[in-house]
Amino acid sequence: MQKLLITNLNNWLNRPFPFYETNKQKVLIPITFSLLVMFGIIILNPSENTDLLLKQVLNVFTYGFIVILVSLIFSLVLPAIYPNTFNNDKWNVLKTILFFVMSVVTIGTIITIYAYYFDNSNKIDFFSFLFTIMIRSIILSFFPIILIVFYTERSLYKKNHFHAIEIISGLKDKKQPKQIDNKIYTFAKGTNDEINISEKNLLYIKAEGNYCLLVYNENSILKKKLVRSSLKNIEHLTNNSNRFVRCHKSYIVNLNKISNVIGNAKGYTFYLKDHKFQIPVSRSFSKALIRKIKVNNK
Repeated sequence: MQKLLITNLNNWLNRPFPFYETNKQKVLIPITFSLLVMFGIIILNPSENTDLLLKQVLNVFTYGFIVILVSLIFSLVLPAIYPNTFNNDKWNVLKTILFFVMSVVTIGTIITIYAYYFDNSNKIDFFSFLFTIMIRSIILSFFPIILIVFYTERSLYKKNHFHAIEIISGLKDKKQPKQIDNKIYTFAKGTNDEINISEKNLLYIKAEGNYCLLVYNENSILKKKLVRSSLKNIEHLTNNSNRFVRCHKSYIVNLNKISNVIGNAKGYTFYLKDHKFQIPVSRSFSKALIRKIKVNNK
């Protein structure tokens, strides 16, 4: 029983979980989080002083500024400095919990230093001050963080799981495309990388810096070709096709090559026919993807 519990916990902690996908999320979510922390600070009352209400209110706003500043550093600055660590494709539940716990600990430490020097009318020694605030901060934040992450992961998983079923159902019912099967696309036209690939043979395109990786079949042999082109240009080239869809900031996929769709909290994953390729689907592209499948089935 204990082994099963540990296994289930480990599986849950390693489940995919979305990190901030847009700058808007990176700003609004920390500010919302900061307002909640400010409310918690009012309850905590670090200096344990009920006098001088105006001073306490001003201190709370100072604490709020500290919370917002640290939260924005965690959401905007650290991901820019450590992009591999904060890679959304590799982000999971455990990283999310550690991210918020470390945010709380950092905030608690800075607030302790400020409160010790500027909001310590009872002259409490520093380590007692630090211990008190840290214990209260962890107790008041750890379990809410766990519950919020658990609820969010379960909700997103259920939502995306049912959408995945809807997508795969739509793909199975998909009518044959109107365009001719042997339509040819010319990629990187006018360059040394120029290549012609039949629409029915192209599996997917992946952005790799200033290049794009074309993955396709030729005479039943899987091939890959790296061409100098942006994914946006290739998306424009394939835009009139009802086979190809941009499903991720780094991927365009041939819908006719998909054999299965799996949903999780982060979004979806496409599995391609006769291949072991897994193509991620971003939440930001999922609605447009479902809409395109529905339109093409009419």
